[in-house]
Amino acid sequence: PRETLARILALNCPIIMGNTDERMLTDYRTATPPSPMRPGYEQDVWSAAQLTENDRQAIRAFVPTVHLTLTDDVTLLAFHGSPRHNNEFIGASLSDEALGERLGGFQATIMAGGHSHEQMLRRFGDTLVINPGSIGAPFTIADHGPRRPAWAEYAVLDVQSSTRITIDFRRTPFDVEQHIWAYAQSDMPHKQLWIQEWLDQNNE
Repeated sequence: PRETLARILALNCPIIMGNTDERMLTDYRTATPPSPMRPGYEQDVWSAAQLTENDRQAIRAFVPTVHLTLTDDVTLLAFHGSPRHNNEFIGASLSDEALGERLGGFQATIMAGGHSHEQMLRRFGDTLVINPGSIGAPFTIADHGPRRPAWAEYAVLDVQSSTRITIDFRRTPFDVEQHIWAYAQSDMPHKQLWIQEWLDQNNE
């Protein structure tokens, strides 16, 4: 996680606090572990242990939302889960009533969030609500459950005015073998679960 954090900080831009980022600030030395123990919890403990105090201080500076003025009549509000909480989901099938509640009274021409790891575009009144997807861990829902495709996802906005907005959803393939190799070289607990999942789903 330290290498990823360093690359993000090098961009010198506002960084939004995600739910996993927030968990990295947990003092796992005094935290009560779940029962039964979950692989994900042990991986969080391992990840947090890699960070220095300077790393944690940098994460504490992450912000819950970023509001940008793109043109005279277009604003962008970015967040992780929802504007009010980084652990809330906003999906394509969420009802308008529930979506309005989760947007929490915030307003912007474009609202961009993550958390679900799935690309999405939907209208809510005059607002465009988007999810650019996930760079490191995208997934799609198939008949047999979640599937991890071998691509990274992101989106590019081209905004001229409130009536000229282009949203370009993109996918970029990556080397699954190299991805698995990186897992294998680490001492992350339960890494074989992830390795096997990637092998199973990308060799079908």
